[in-house]
Amino acid sequence: MKNKNTKSDIRPINKYISTSIILLYGLISLFILSTLVAPEWLKKISQKGMDNEARTYITYGNHFMMQGNYSEALVQFDKALSISTNLPEALINRGITYFLIGDFYRAETDLRNAIPLKDKLDNEIFYYLGEIYLSKNEMQNAAIYYLKSAELAPYPIYSYQKAGETLNNIKQFKLARKAFDLAFQNQFSMKNCYTGMLKKSYFLFLMEDVRHDIRELLDKDIETVDFSSFDNQSFNEQMMFHPLNATLYNQMAYLYIQTQKLDSAKICLEKAVKIKPDFVDAQRNLELINYTLLKKKGQL
Repeated sequence: MKNKNTKSDIRPINKYISTSIILLYGLISLFILSTLVAPEWLKKISQKGMDNEARTYITYGNHFMMQGNYSEALVQFDKALSISTNLPEALINRGITYFLIGDFYRAETDLRNAIPLKDKLDNEIFYYLGEIYLSKNEMQNAAIYYLKSAELAPYPIYSYQKAGETLNNIKQFKLARKAFDLAFQNQFSMKNCYTGMLKKSYFLFLMEDVRHDIRELLDKDIETVDFSSFDNQSFNEQMMFHPLNATLYNQMAYLYIQTQKLDSAKICLEKAVKIKPDFVDAQRNLELINYTLLKKKGQL
């Protein structure tokens, strides 16, 4: 009698275990099937995880590139692109790395392949295409890409400066003067830095709600922004002494020298030296200009 009760007690347990095993196998089968079918929600989860892993390798690559360890940087960018091919930052930064080691063909290939991709800073692509053409002594093409970069850049002063310098060297003085004027218009000021920060941040943040807010701020008239809580005047006065401005004045002076406007060249060089007193090239150019002007006036 006791044995019969024991067997009857065991049967429900066995049945429960069997049912659980069947359900477990069923769930496993459904998971395998869903994986094979790859529904859209699973694709999104999978792609997001792959993108995050790829971005980790991009971060490592950026770190090695900044350290000058270009071979290791290329390894990291290659890993990122083997996981996810639609991350433009990996292509752009690998292209820049190839440029830095002098492999212009691969650099240009990567940069051009990044152009059709979304959510990128096109200005970096065009700037380094300009650098590649400059390295190949194709000045006209270099200037074209520098100007393309300037149209899109958060801080276009750098690209306009390079365009002006390049056009100056091939004696296209009117276009060079226009590029330098645009560079000066885009000097670092509170307003220009504010706009540039928004443009750059738009590509740094992936959350759509953040991008929406940034887009709204960019669409607003910059003149309506209240800078009263900042020392706007002091900031702008300090930014006038940015070293890049000294370079701009020195290059503008070179343009004036080539077009025989020595007095204007002298003014530019004096500004360059005031901004950067240890600017050797500007000092030498100023000495040469002063000597030439004195000789021209017959005072030597």
